[in-house]
Amino acid sequence: MILFVHGGGFVSGSKADMAGFCIDYVKRGFVTASIDYRLMFGIPDQAGFIRGVVKAMNDFKAAYRFFKVDASGANQFRIDTTKMMIGGYSAGAVTVLHSAYLDSGDYVPPIILNEINAQGGWKGNTGDTENLSHREDDILGVFNYAGATFTKELFDEGDPFLMSYHGDIDNTVPIDSADFFGFATAYGSRVLHPKCAEKGIPQTLEVVPGGGHTEIFTDPNLWPYLLEFVGKAKDIYYPRICGTPANTGTLADEIAATAFPNPSSSKIKITFDRNVDGVLIYDRYGRLMSKHTPSGHVIEVEKHELIPGIYFAIPVIDGRQYRAVKIEFY
Repeated sequence: MILFVHGGGFVSGSKADMAGFCIDYVKRGFVTASIDYRLMFGIPDQAGFIRGVVKAMNDFKAAYRFFKVDASGANQFRIDTTKMMIGGYSAGAVTVLHSAYLDSGDYVPPIILNEINAQGGWKGNTGDTENLSHREDDILGVFNYAGATFTKELFDEGDPFLMSYHGDIDNTVPIDSADFFGFATAYGSRVLHPKCAEKGIPQTLEVVPGGGHTEIFTDPNLWPYLLEFVGKAKDIYYPRICGTPANTGTLADEIAATAFPNPSSSKIKITFDRNVDGVLIYDRYGRLMSKHTPSGHVIEVEKHELIPGIYFAIPVIDGRQYRAVKIEFY
């Protein structure tokens, strides 16, 4: 199962915002859910902002434990609670990162620690007695979409594996470190991953060149990076869930390619700079649509094989997948 948390700066948004993420991973075989959490009203001061973040963490932990309660009783959702992953975008990623990695053994800025203690301690105070009796510290893995933390010293050996996707010109949540609207210093994905690696935690980071906070999802020119992240993340989570390596291969160096005419109403010819063993055609949701065996370094993709839309052609050599080529039919 993957439990998703929406963004919105802790002042807006709803669980419906993560429907696309949920549907995408349902198509990959997961049970998914998205939660609401308490939002702040108006423009908070520093203390109010930290209070809002801790409330979001507490609400998330209670939602995570909700599925533990269900599994121990009615078992309506029939999920394996030993293999639960979590994910969030923007403020949702801030929430899941702190919930998964921050604990009493870490350095916690005093203003944050005081608020955690005031709201029930590390388990929080959201949920009834049965809910609070279950664990929230056994998360398997974390999807971090453009998130950050307010301390960089929060990773420990044995922590959940981390999979991050972040644009390098994100002016909302920094990929490096920066002042976060005057409330705290935010440490983004490019700071967190080396710290994660130091502790031996499995991790992957996809940095999107020229990617802004929302553009990493909305700009079609950046979608190949998203598809590449999906493959890298699968290489992390698949063997830890299924016990066998993913069969996607390992993404390697780029292969130069041209596609012409592109977009097209009938046929697109893709020419690579070297011979390839095969080409996989994926749609924008990461679904494999077709496989091609080229003659040397050239393939032709016919429109009749596909419906109008954007697709990604991934060359394969010796089992390794290389950067995708975006093509479009109209």
